[in-house]
Amino acid sequence: MRVRFTICALTVLLGGYSMASAQVSASACAAAADSLAAGNQDAIFWSQLPRCGPTGVAALAGAVANAAQETNTKYLFQLLGVAGYVRDPQILDAAGDLVENHAAQIAARIMGVALLATEYSPGLGITIGVTLDDLANGPITPCPIVPLGSGSYLARSPLQPDSLARFADPLDLARSISQPAAVRDLAACLRSLISNVVPIVVPTELIGFGYRCGNRFVIENDSRDWLFVTVTIDGTTESVDMTVPPTGAPVLFPAYNTGTARVFQHGVLVADADNLGIPCE
Repeated sequence: MRVRFTICALTVLLGGYSMASAQVSASACAAAADSLAAGNQDAIFWSQLPRCGPTGVAALAGAVANAAQETNTKYLFQLLGVAGYVRDPQILDAAGDLVENHAAQIAARIMGVALLATEYSPGLGITIGVTLDDLANGPITPCPIVPLGSGSYLARSPLQPDSLARFADPLDLARSISQPAAVRDLAACLRSLISNVVPIVVPTELIGFGYRCGNRFVIENDSRDWLFVTVTIDGTTESVDMTVPPTGAPVLFPAYNTGTARVFQHGVLVADADNLGIPCE
């Protein structure tokens, strides 16, 4: 089934259940949690879980964690829609683990990426008209994760101090070149959207830096991301910001002063090279 990421579609799938309904009774919450845990894939029986406090959070996080081998895109869409109304460390962790699970079904991992987007901001979502099946058969260009409005959560718990890393780490793993294209490109798409808050760090082993001649050095970036660095020269005030494209081609850094050159990425030393005093021909 091709399921579209729209509010109207979610309303139909939930049988018209209003997410703005009044508080749910403890017995109804327990029944909804039991229904989801038992494998009932019809959200009409558990769509009230965002209003069920810890019981609802635990049930939704458990369902996300257990979705690794799920291929029913209708169910995955409903689970994404309902769990996306809750921001909680348990759901964030479950979504991140799902994204990192190489053995999980592609559709399930994509659902995990989309859930990370809603956990990051309730206003982020999949472009209207793009289906979960479209994403699984991707990649989709341009980036299908876009701001869809201000959004809001029905339940919200404080995230842990390391929560920003918990958003970024699964995406950095999932967007590596060895991952399936559909997962890789969607993860890269979301990662770029949060890079202003959690900067992308190019691994040190993918950064090349060396001396050429005179006061000239070269820097190379063998990653798939643009590299933003600052190069300094020891014993001087020289400090230059550089942007290195992800081409692997050497980029020349002609220093004004003589001395050891050091490369810093987001304030961390990643490479250095001595000036050997070799004349340039």
